[in-house]
Order: sequence, then structure tokens, then C-alpha cells
Amino acid sequence: MGTILTITAYISFAVCLWRFIMHVLSWIKTEKRPSVSPGVKAMSAGTIGAVLMDIILFRRLFRTNRALWIVSWTFHVSLMLIILRHAWYFMEPVPAFIVLMEPAGIKAGYVLPFTLILLLMLRIAAGRDRYISSYNIFLITVLFMISVTGLLMGILFQPDVLDVKDFISGILGFRPYALPDSPFFVVHFTLVLLLIPFLPFHLITAPVITMDARRREEGLDQVMHEK
Repeated sequence: MGTILTITAYISFAVCLWRFIMHVLSWIKTEKRPSVSPGVKAMSAGTIGAVLMDIILFRRLFRTNRALWIVSWTFHVSLMLIILRHAWYFMEPVPAFIVLMEPAGIKAGYVLPFTLILLLMLRIAAGRDRYISSYNIFLITVLFMISVTGLLMGILFQPDVLDVKDFISGILGFRPYALPDSPFFVVHFTLVLLLIPFLPFHLITAPVITMDARRREEGLDQVMHEK
């Protein structure tokens, strides 16, 4: 079983990398298209500040749906803390800041499932394509199962964390180790491998796309002002 999971992990990583490269190439191709106003390249400090607000605080979502904004922002913060906490399993030595934020990461693990349920409910209640799709439902469902199995391992069915770290480090270092003797870890890790190829890579280029959109808006405003 350990060999199967190890091979599956490499396939999952390869598909993820392929999707990432395809997304970047598609984005580069889009960026090469002529802009609305080629002469406008720089943005004002106010526009840069607005872009940061859009990215960090989801300001546009805040304006359109306050309830969804609260849940979405809480979800993203919780997920970030959990991911940072899990860095312990594949980093040696473990950075001090990872150790310091571990209590926050543990608490975030309890928050995440509830935010996912609320997020799904709010998106369904919104009933519009801009808020929900089969892809979103799939991601939320898989993340929910990952969070629940993770909680069960932390509360009731605790695997040997050193065995888990050796197994994951072995995969990343191409030095396979024995699979931890924990059915819940097998389910949890399998769900993670299922999620990895479907990661929403558009979020990675979201800051650049947002800045470009703002620059184009400024260009349009400048053109209309000149007319």
C-alpha cells in the first residue's frame, strides 16, 4: 500500500505541475495581447493600495456579499495556518516561526470544517454562477473530508507523527519509507493527493491580474478624460 501511495503521490505532483505550467503559459499568452491603453503602464499609489485591499481583504466580495466575505476570509486564514503547521512534516530543521504558530494552526483545524460548511451553504443560497460551480463544490467537499479526517487523527486516532514525517519526507526526498500504520492517515493522505491536481492555480496569478485590471481601468479613465 505504501508503494501505491508513493507512486500516486508522484503522479499527483506531476499532474499538478503540468496544470501549473499550462496555466502560466496561458496567462503569458493573454498578457501579450494589446492593452486597452498601451501608454498607461504605471499605477498611482492609491491604485496600488486599492489592489492590495482587493487581494488581502477581498474588498470587492465585501461590497457584494458581507456574509460570504466573512466566511471566505476566515476560511482562507484558517487554511493558511493549517498549511503552515503541516510544514513541520517536511522541513528539517523546523523553523522557529512554524513552532510558534502551531497552537494557532491547531485551533484553525477546528474552525476550517465549519467555514467550509457555511461557505457551501452561502454559495448555494446565492444561487448564481459567480458564486457556485461544480468545481467549487468538488473542492469544498474534498477539503471538508480532509479537514474531518485530520481532526479525527488529532483527537481520536493519532498516528505516530514521526512515522508520518518520515513517510512524507521520504516521498519528497525520493527515499521511500514504510507507510504509517494508521488507516485514517491513509484516507487523509489519499484525499490530499486527490486535491493537489485540482488546485485553483488562478489564485496564484490573481494579484497580477488584479493589478492589470486596475491599470486598464486607469487607462480607460485617462483616455475618456483626454477626449
